[in-house]
Amino acid sequence: MDLYLQVEETRNAVKNTPLSNDEEVIQLHLSLLDQLVRLAEEHLHEHYNEWQNAGLVKEYLQYAIPLADNDHCVASLLQSSQRLNDAFSEHPRLKVQLLKFEVELANRQNTTEGIKDLNSMIKELERNINFADKGQLDKIPNNDFFKTDPIEWTQNWEDHIDEVYHQVEIKLGETDVPTGISLQYWKIKSEILKKFGISWKSPADMNPDMIFD
Repeated sequence: MDLYLQVEETRNAVKNTPLSNDEEVIQLHLSLLDQLVRLAEEHLHEHYNEWQNAGLVKEYLQYAIPLADNDHCVASLLQSSQRLNDAFSEHPRLKVQLLKFEVELANRQNTTEGIKDLNSMIKELERNINFADKGQLDKIPNNDFFKTDPIEWTQNWEDHIDEVYHQVEIKLGETDVPTGISLQYWKIKSEILKKFGISWKSPADMNPDMIFD
């Protein structure tokens, strides 16, 4: 069965089956989480519909957090949250939520390996989010080799970037612009971002000494 159909079928079943201690119900909810992760990974690997992944993360957390109260689910949830963490970006606030959930699960499993790195990532993300929320974008550190626009840390960016990418995908489907042509792709993205009040500098703008196709 197509994965999209599987997710929709399981999603509807979960909506009609509130979480309980019944093993079959727990497995049903875990099945949905596994399918959400697999769908996010499929989007990432196919470079298509990636704009949906943040929504899948939010849905995942909605069902995963209550399941974490069951000790028998912790190992499975830790594994799926780790996989999901690699499947989305450009949502630092949502990333912090998922990372903190992962740390909680690791602590429950008494798994100390990697927790230090996770906490370091959370600290760095929260620092940059705090600068962005205060309008202090100039204080956000940038990679010396490849710079990105710090506006990508703002709440406005996080609130609208999924719809922006959705519109970019539609626009690309209506034109003959090859998706691999970075400069044209960024031009379309910049134009759509302006509709949401976001003035964005592309990687070409941020790295004038680099050559892009």
